[in-house]
Amino acid sequence: MLEKTKILAVDDDLTNLSILKEIFEQDYELKAVSSGKDALLEMVRFHPDIVLLDVMMPEIDGYEVCRRIRGDDNLRSTKTIMISARAGLEDRLKGYEVGANDYVTKPFEDVKLIAKVKVMERLKFSEEVEKLKDNMLELLSHELRAPLNSILGFASLLKQNAALSETDQEYLDKITRAANQLTDLSRKIVLLSELSKEEKIFPRPIDVEETINRAILFRKSQIEEKKLNVQYGNKLKEKPVADPHLFEEAIDCLIDCIIESAPEDQKISITSTKHNDCWQISLNNSWMDFSGEDNVLDPFHMKGTEQYNSGVGLDLAIAKSVAQRHNGNLFVSNSAKHGCSFVFQIPLI
Repeated sequence: MLEKTKILAVDDDLTNLSILKEIFEQDYELKAVSSGKDALLEMVRFHPDIVLLDVMMPEIDGYEVCRRIRGDDNLRSTKTIMISARAGLEDRLKGYEVGANDYVTKPFEDVKLIAKVKVMERLKFSEEVEKLKDNMLELLSHELRAPLNSILGFASLLKQNAALSETDQEYLDKITRAANQLTDLSRKIVLLSELSKEEKIFPRPIDVEETINRAILFRKSQIEEKKLNVQYGNKLKEKPVADPHLFEEAIDCLIDCIIESAPEDQKISITSTKHNDCWQISLNNSWMDFSGEDNVLDPFHMKGTEQYNSGVGLDLAIAKSVAQRHNGNLFVSNSAKHGCSFVFQIPLI
C-alpha cells in the first residue's frame, strides 16, 4: 500500500485549520499546528512533503518559516504553499523570494487549493525520481570501476607475454579497447548526472581553435585507422567566454560521437564562427541521419538504436547540457546538401 502524502498545515487561526483538515484529512496524512515555532519543530519530526503555510503569525511569521525551510538541506525538497489574506503583489513576490512554491490568497476555493496541492505532489515525485535516477547512475558507474580496472590491468600484463600469438594479441587489443570504452562511458554517466545539478560554472575566455585541434590530435590514430578526412576552419576573431572544463567535455563528446560512428573514408567538417548574437561550432558529416527523430538529444531516447551503438546518445546529451548551462543549445539537422549537422551554440557575453 502506498504511503499517503504528508501535509503540514500551519495557521494561528483555529477556524482556518479546521477548514484545511476538512479538505485534506481524508486523502492525506495531515498534521496541523498553530504557530511558526511549532511548524519548525514538526518539520523535523513529521518531515512533511507539502506545507500549507499562513503568512501572518505572531513571533515567527510564514516568511521566516519558509526561509528556514529553504535554508535546511534536509528540507529543501519540501513544497511550500503560502496561504494569506494579503493579496498585494509585493506580498506575493516576498513569498517567492523566501522560497515559496506557490501563493494562495484567502478566502480560497477548495477545488483550486486541492489542484495546487496535486501539482506540488507531482513536482515532488518527479524530483525524487530524478534524484533516484542520478543516484543509480552514480552507483552503477562506481561499481563498474573496480572490475574494469582489473580487466585493463590483467590485459596489460598478458600483453607483455612475448609467447602470445598475433591472434591472441589482437584479442587482447579488443578487450582493452572495449574496457576503455566502458570506462569512458562510466565517466560520462557521472558527468551527465552532475550537469543536471545547478552547480556554479566558471567562465573565462576560451581558445576554441586550440581546444578543437587538441581533441582531433588525441584521436589521430583512430582517424588514420578509419582514413577519415577531418577539416577544421576557424572564423572566430575573438575568444568566446565559457567554462573551459565543460567546453572541452562538450567538444570531446561531439567529435567522439562522429568519429566513433564513422565508416571508413569519410569527410568530417568542423567550423567555428559567429552567428547573430552567438558563437557556434558546426560539425558536419554525411552518414548520420536523425530525420524524424524529435527526441534525438534526450539521453534516454532509444528510437533508431543502431545509431547509438557507439555512445552517440550520451555524447549528444552531454554536449546539449553543457550548452544549456551557458544559456545556449545544441541543434541537430539533416539536409540533402549538407548531410547531418551538429550545431553547438552559446550566446556572446
